[in-house]
Amino acid sequence: MANDRIRACAAKSPELTGMGTTATAAVVLTASCTWVTSATAARIWSATAGQQRLTTDHSVLQYLIDTGAAGEVDASDGRGHALLRALGPEADVPVDVTRARLRHGDIVVMCSDGVWSAVADDEIADVVSARRELRARRARRC
Repeated sequence: MANDRIRACAAKSPELTGMGTTATAAVVLTASCTWVTSATAARIWSATAGQQRLTTDHSVLQYLIDTGAAGEVDASDGRGHALLRALGPEADVPVDVTRARLRHGDIVVMCSDGVWSAVADDEIADVVSARRELRARRARRC
C-alpha cells in the first residue's frame, strides 16, 4: 500500500518521477514472536547481551559481499550504498519478512544507513548496552 501511494504521488508531479524511500519495521509480540520487514539499507539489530543483525541490506555493496565480489567496490565509495530496493520507483518491490527470536532483555535497535555507515556496529551495541533505562514492554502472545 505504501509503495502504491508513493508511486501515485510521484505520478502527479514530473519532478518527483522515480522518487523512492526505504522502509524497515519491527513488530515485537513476544521474544519468540518478533517480525521484521525490510526493503532498504536501514538495519535492525537485537542488542544487549550480544548483537544479532535481523535484516539484510539491499545495497550494491551488500550484493557484492554476498556474491563474493566485494573487492570491486570500496566500502567508502558512495556507489556501494546505492539501493537495489526501495518503495516508489517500481510497481512491485520484494520485501523481506522474517520471524526473529529474541532473548529476554534484548533491545531492538533500528537505524538508517546514515548512522551505521558512520558508526561501527560494535559502538552502537556498546551505547545500547550502557543504557539501563531501555526496557522491553510486556508483549502479547503470537
